[in-house]
Amino acid sequence: MRLVALLGVAAGLTLATGTVAAQSTGSGEASTKSKNERLICQSVEETGSLARRRRQCFTRAEWDRIAEAARARGQRLTSDMTSAGAVSN
Repeated sequence: MRLVALLGVAAGLTLATGTVAAQSTGSGEASTKSKNERLICQSVEETGSLARRRRQCFTRAEWDRIAEAARARGQRLTSDMTSAGAVSN
């Protein structure tokens, strides 16, 4: 059941990152932006591939929204799995 929840969270994170548009900045812009507006880039594994990775850049606020959406999907999946298991017993 944990594996299913983890897969749901991973899938939710992948879907959530696809809905937020990536922004690019020049080197001069990045130095004048505040910490929350500065881009943070991460290398993310593509779903269905063991070796393929993709670089994704978002601001801190966007990464926080993506993480929150993934947590909510994971909790919802866990709740659904728990209630489905209780009904079938």
